[in-house]
Amino acid sequence: MARPTKRLHISEGGTVDIPGKTLPVFVGEAQEVFYVHENLLRNGSSEYFKKLLQYGGETWHSKPIDLSHEDVPTFRLFNKWLYDGSLLPKDDAASISDRDFRLLVNACAFGERLRDIPFTKAITDAIIDCHNKIKAVPGPVLITSFYEATDDSCPVRQLFADMWAFLAKDEWIEQKLSQCPRGFVEDLVRAYHKHRYCFSTDNPLPWSESREQYYRLLDATPTENPCEKFDQE
Repeated sequence: MARPTKRLHISEGGTVDIPGKTLPVFVGEAQEVFYVHENLLRNGSSEYFKKLLQYGGETWHSKPIDLSHEDVPTFRLFNKWLYDGSLLPKDDAASISDRDFRLLVNACAFGERLRDIPFTKAITDAIIDCHNKIKAVPGPVLITSFYEATDDSCPVRQLFADMWAFLAKDEWIEQKLSQCPRGFVEDLVRAYHKHRYCFSTDNPLPWSESREQYYRLLDATPTENPCEKFDQE
């Protein structure tokens, strides 16, 4: 029997009715359970969840979706966006921290794994907004984890390379670049070459001039079954 419609509280004094069943999603090593409406996953923008439910058929009504290899805060942010379309506060810079920036970068990698283009676009915007407010730039540890979780087609890699090309101090190159993955070093070289005539205070930063260059295009989504990538891990 289908569970009754649930009223989701999205803000103070505001609710929205979500019809249909909820599916349990186990997240993290401790397998924290999130109950997510099947309609949002089946009809949403994530190719992973669409194909997972398509291939799983009715069996997904009786067993949880296993994301135990994923990070709980990252999925919580995705779940929040899934229901109300919001991420981090937009206006209060004082409430945004480096921790939020790291969360956004991890969420962007998660969105790539889910093949959820609208989510990764929203996350990319949030990363740029967060950078503009607190001047955050990814360091070697964050870059390494991001490159390990994404492939060469991920356009946000270009964003991070551009940030280093325009903002990196000499000590970053001397002390930190060697800690970054080879793929990032190659992207950084390409960024230096691409922007070699633009390193001037008179020129806008590339992410301020055009964010669209860092968005994944609809026709650039890999065609393989995204479920396989999760199942192999």
